[in-house]
Amino acid sequence: MACQEESMSHMVHLVNNERRKAGVRDLVWDSRLAKAAQDQCNYMASYGLTHENHISGSIGTRVSAHHFLWSGCAENIAHGHEDANAAIRGWLNSEGHRKNMLNPNYTHFGAGFLNGYWAQVFGREM
Repeated sequence: MACQEESMSHMVHLVNNERRKAGVRDLVWDSRLAKAAQDQCNYMASYGLTHENHISGSIGTRVSAHHFLWSGCAENIAHGHEDANAAIRGWLNSEGHRKNMLNPNYTHFGAGFLNGYWAQVFGREM
């Protein structure tokens, strides 16, 4: 578990470094969003890479289930990256994923990892 916590701490550091380069304020780590991200990683470890989740619903439903009252949220997912650095590089090379990471409307962030599956969840509270 310590390795995973270290990886998630590194993930928020990497995301915020990219946001600073783009002139966007840092995201605040949020344990509720991290739980929503971990839920999706747990799901993907059984069902494969997907934003769909027939157990806990859409990203908005998962975020709400963890008591994050949001006015906006988004999710990045990936599979097969060996570490947080590689996952970030992959997302930065994808226009939609990069847009989520650098979106100035998002203020909070959580991430998860399991068996090669990565998830980032971004949100803005009401």
